[in-house]
Amino acid sequence: MVSSINITNGKAFNNENYTSYIHRSTDTTNSRYIYALGNTSTSTAKDIAYEWVSQKWVDIDTNATHNTFGNSVSDTANTSRETSANPQTVYVMETYWNLLYAVFTNPYYEAPAYRTGTSQGFAFTSGTWKGYGYTAIIDDEANSSSGKLVNGVRQWEWDMPDIGGGRLYSGANNWIYFVPGTAEDNGTWYHSSTSTGGTAGTRNGRVISIGTSATFDETNAFVDGLVPYGDIP
Repeated sequence: MVSSINITNGKAFNNENYTSYIHRSTDTTNSRYIYALGNTSTSTAKDIAYEWVSQKWVDIDTNATHNTFGNSVSDTANTSRETSANPQTVYVMETYWNLLYAVFTNPYYEAPAYRTGTSQGFAFTSGTWKGYGYTAIIDDEANSSSGKLVNGVRQWEWDMPDIGGGRLYSGANNWIYFVPGTAEDNGTWYHSSTSTGGTAGTRNGRVISIGTSATFDETNAFVDGLVPYGDIP
């Protein structure tokens, strides 16, 4: 059980000077940890609870002007009194005014064992390839955006459009490929004309460098920045 959860945005944080939700009590009958806004002596009208069986955050007060849950900071008109299961970020709305009330990172979030992803074309931010006017484009083999199995490992591949026409390279060959790691920020990027070997790039956080040839943010290579990881089937 987590005793305190930091609030990072919303009316409660920006206008009312609340910085956290505090554990008020545990409801074993309903499998809930109940949290009060600010401190346990405040009104229960803004209490919320985490249900450890359903992995949902829920409103537990009958006051209908508080505690609906959205899916983003702008989803203020959402009338749901509970989140989806296992949300990574929780967005609490104040129903009466249709505004964002509180945002916090779910301390009970359980990352999945793996995450797949959909690749997309992306631009280099620096390096000789950028100087030549090159960009990365999805490999031209069928369904490449979903990754393909090579020697039992799922990887994502990109070509580059050739200045003289065509692409570098076509068919089974590729210019860059990515092999997922155990987490979203430790996969390995390779520069190679084939998918069976190559020179590994280096990383600084989410920024990848392939020698002096290219630098880029790996989150730009996948739709919604969702970089694959784990043992993907």
